[in-house]
Amino acid sequence: MKKIASLCTICIVSLTTYAQQPVEYPSLGLSFEIPNGWIGQEYGDGYLIAHQTIPGFVIISTHEANDLATLTNEAKIGLADENGTNLTATSSPTSYKTNGVACDYAGTMEWTPAKAYAIGLLSPNSGGIVILGASTEELFSETHVRVVKEIANSVKFTKIIKPKPADQWNDMFQNVRLTYMSSYSSNTSGGGGYSQKTTIDLCSEGYFNYKDDDINSFGQYAGAYSQQRGGGTWTLEPGRSADTPVLKLTFYNGKIYSYDLSMSEGKLLLNGYRYFRTYANDATEEFRPLCN
Repeated sequence: MKKIASLCTICIVSLTTYAQQPVEYPSLGLSFEIPNGWIGQEYGDGYLIAHQTIPGFVIISTHEANDLATLTNEAKIGLADENGTNLTATSSPTSYKTNGVACDYAGTMEWTPAKAYAIGLLSPNSGGIVILGASTEELFSETHVRVVKEIANSVKFTKIIKPKPADQWNDMFQNVRLTYMSSYSSNTSGGGGYSQKTTIDLCSEGYFNYKDDDINSFGQYAGAYSQQRGGGTWTLEPGRSADTPVLKLTFYNGKIYSYDLSMSEGKLLLNGYRYFRTYANDATEEFRPLCN
């Protein structure tokens, strides 16, 4: 779970993934529990909790503040993004236990009038966690405040356990779509151009789907080769170091593609080219990997 970049939609239609309790993130040194009657799942870079009958949601994310003064200042600033979220504090931040700050908010979320309540907690490991409950302006209630407090009270900070590099790569590639995009256009009179898009769906069962605008022979998805799933199988092979393994795609027709993996400022590179990552819970269906 990482720091959330933007907030999800207010209207949660359904969540079918029931989280185990407690929800643990050893690599961040924290855990929390989902209240009875609520369900949750990872959503983008955060963790989403919702109820089948209570409108609204709770979103959990991490923060980078290392002291209460900084956390309080961040609470005063509120939340804003380019997707219609603009929440401002409607109360002065107040202390929550000995390591937290609580605050009320109002404004818009995805251009819809909304209210919210949030608690930020400091971790002894540095940084910490933010629990924010929100709903539309007319449907927000004390229930959202209560569930945020219940989750906050369940948070436990523990010693950080760093996964092995190989485990980190393997976790990253479970039911993920990797997308490479490039384009070129000429500014000269009568000039042309081109665009290219490659998608690689890596499925947890060990098969992949591959599509490339320029390679028709390998441009099919599941079912293209006999009754086997996907277009082939994928593995992570040893690379020059544990931090830079090789992604190997073995097509059912015998063709093999290999990619040297690396990370640069949080960006995934395959053979030095930037690939975007999207997962099965992406809000946009066309960005989800085909791993049915």
